[in-house]
Amino acid sequence: MTWLKTYVDSDRDQTKKVSLGWIGQVWVFANGSLINSEKNFYDPESERQRPDGRLSLENSSIQIPLHRGRNEITIALYSSIHDDDKHSRTLYGWGLAMRWDDMQGLALQRQPDNH
Repeated sequence: MTWLKTYVDSDRDQTKKVSLGWIGQVWVFANGSLINSEKNFYDPESERQRPDGRLSLENSSIQIPLHRGRNEITIALYSSIHDDDKHSRTLYGWGLAMRWDDMQGLALQRQPDNH
């Protein structure tokens, strides 16, 4: 399991759309609340996201609720690509990409407020 965290300042309470690409299983949290959980494995076929189970910003888009001020966005990525020694669930390795579709009113931060 890999954990990633970033901070974004919002000039008001709002909801923003992000495009999300990953391979494996992903959980997205906004300010400590789980807002999304999805899988993108090549096998079984029912767990493939477009395009064909590969990592792409086309895999999914989600709405992230933000409050005015500093917001913490945390993503957990289950990166194991094998069920066992003989069976791989993906042909493509693993990874994660996220893009805010509209940055108006947002400012990305590297660390939390120290207040």
